[in-house]
Amino acid sequence: MAKSLRSKFKRKMRTLKREKNAGKMDKMLATVVAKMTEHEGGQDAVMREEVSSTVDKMESGGKSSLNLKTMKKADGNYPSWMSAKKKREL
Repeated sequence: MAKSLRSKFKRKMRTLKREKNAGKMDKMLATVVAKMTEHEGGQDAVMREEVSSTVDKMESGGKSSLNLKTMKKADGNYPSWMSAKKKREL
């Protein structure tokens, strides 16, 4: 689509720059991948411990302190996740 001399020259310069920086980019990507795999290896064990401990602590099927008709808590306040517009509507 772009056939002008300027666009041809810019396209040529982009390819030359890409070839020139290819070696640097390969080295950089290799170091990033190495750091990432090193970091993930240490995090997996930590995450498994955290997940197992939080699953044990979680309660399922507990009675909610939220009144579904008025959407207020037992202390009379609205929940923090409710928007101001929704509070006004109720």
